[in-house]
Amino acid sequence: PRPRPPPPPTDGVARVAVCDDPLSQAAGSEWAKYWADLELMEEIQKDVVRTHPDIHFFSGTEEDEQVRYQAMEKILFCYAKLNPGVRYVQGMNELVGTLFYVFATDGDNAWRAHAEADTFFCFSALMAEMQDVFIRNLDDSESGIRGRILRISELLGEHDPQLLQHLEDHQLDPSFFALRWITTLLSREFNLADTIRLWDALFADTQGQDLLTYICVAMLVLQREDLLRGDFSTNLQILQAYPPTDVQQLLDKSSSMRTYDQYTRAMREQAKAAADGAAAAAAGAVAAARKTMSQGLSQLRRTWRASADAYGKAKPFQSFISESWIFGPDHEG
Repeated sequence: PRPRPPPPPTDGVARVAVCDDPLSQAAGSEWAKYWADLELMEEIQKDVVRTHPDIHFFSGTEEDEQVRYQAMEKILFCYAKLNPGVRYVQGMNELVGTLFYVFATDGDNAWRAHAEADTFFCFSALMAEMQDVFIRNLDDSESGIRGRILRISELLGEHDPQLLQHLEDHQLDPSFFALRWITTLLSREFNLADTIRLWDALFADTQGQDLLTYICVAMLVLQREDLLRGDFSTNLQILQAYPPTDVQQLLDKSSSMRTYDQYTRAMREQAKAAADGAAAAAAGAVAAARKTMSQGLSQLRRTWRASADAYGKAKPFQSFISESWIFGPDHEG
């Protein structure tokens, strides 16, 4: 359904204000909002009709196809209107299509009847976690799309530096393939059944976005032999049309890499804590030695002052003795 144009005047007067002219571009014009909404809906429709065209659920009878596509269009349009800072970005249709398929094919008719509302709710919750990759102003942040792609390169360098160097030597920028991997949660790289299996693992994980990064690295590592033999065009074709892969093997590989990194990180932190503890103990020993030395010096000063005071008090008596006729200088015995 297309957005409706603004209603005609209701006062019976056949006059139209300038701001309500169909060609007006004023910020408050209802017609300007209408054309903007129409443009947004057309953009969504172009992508929705290309969602999973190989799945009978989406390309069944014309009537079913129209109903399901309209449901996806409404979900994406409402989300874009409610979130103007994000709006609609190509790739969101893949996310909505996968979610809608799961809910609309539920074995319980009562659940299936609310597939559209459930899809909208879950899609909004999913976007709350990953919306940064769709916001252009956040591209260079750690959670933005460039930051996420950079993290993939860093992890690949840690686990397979030879493969990373090979890709860099052939000027194969990770954004050529990883951008679509991240924004669609790999739904374009695998068939629908494998995508749902991957999403089960991602959504069940407490750090789903981190696991997604490791899955992307594992996808590269599992194809390392072919990638090391290939040039730019061959490798780009492999990564933009990823070969059929055992999803469980992919999950096991990504999980093992993350577990290894967590273990080595914990060991480094433990070693650092031990080193910090040893440094703190050494600093404490030095401080204690300084304190003992300071106390010794203070005691020595007090002793010296006491001796000086005693000497000062004894000096008149010594003078008396030295000047007396018994011990005087003229005494010879």
